[in-house]
Amino acid sequence: MLEKKYYKGKKMNYGKIGVIILCFLAVILASQNVSAHSPSNMSLNYDSESQKLETTITHQVSNPDSHYIYNIVIKKNGETYNTFNYTNQPSSSSFTYTFDINAIEGDAIEVTALCIQGGSITKQVSISDENGFSDDSDGSSTPGFEIVLLIVSLLAIVIILRKKR
Repeated sequence: MLEKKYYKGKKMNYGKIGVIILCFLAVILASQNVSAHSPSNMSLNYDSESQKLETTITHQVSNPDSHYIYNIVIKKNGETYNTFNYTNQPSSSSFTYTFDINAIEGDAIEVTALCIQGGSITKQVSISDENGFSDDSDGSSTPGFEIVLLIVSLLAIVIILRKKR
């Protein structure tokens, strides 16, 4: 058992200090891979005449052979329409994939792009009668796991410190 020592007349609890240091190290180690992140943007352009959906994805990476968009899921009116798997991405920043999709006015198309190292982005469009679409998405992407881990660690530290008083 850890012994309590005195410092300036106060007892020091090495167990409490150890827990704080371990939590701090866990947060630091979990956030080491700063290159892993969600795709930052995705734009969809549907051409009703050609029945093609152009999907442009922005995902900045240092090596597109090891950090890439590995999966794209396309849903039409809430049902999975098609899924595409990849083993790399065409460039280290922005790239475009074109998909054949039979859609009519009023159809809703949703595209989700998933990163091999975590994170995703989803956009939705509604097909309009003007040879294209109207963008219904809010541009949101999945928040990083590191933020969740940081918040949980800080909460654990606060709880431990309050219980020790």
